[in-house]
Amino acid sequence: MIVDTNIPHDILVKISDYDHVAYMVATPEIAMKSFFHRDDMEKRLLFQVLENMPNPEQAKKHYEETIHYLNRQEKIDAFVNSGYFVIQRKTLEESIDDKIVQLEKHFKLT
Repeated sequence: MIVDTNIPHDILVKISDYDHVAYMVATPEIAMKSFFHRDDMEKRLLFQVLENMPNPEQAKKHYEETIHYLNRQEKIDAFVNSGYFVIQRKTLEESIDDKIVQLEKHFKLT
């Protein structure tokens, strides 16, 4: 099972083993560029909510600033230096298939 979660690292290490966890991180630019273009009902709903705000451009700008803050380098470094398996996405051109192969090896699925 793969779960996209916001469980803090200090709790995650208490409830799961190394080979059951993989952090996937991306730069704020990548996170924001593809955030609303995923096949994800929650993201689409959020986009619709922002679009229906009295000032949608300002609402989207504020949301983008929040995404940048949450994905700042300090946070990425914390995951990278956590001792757990990390996959970093640095460009949109990177192969998703390669990331899947890395995850399969880490989770011992191959």
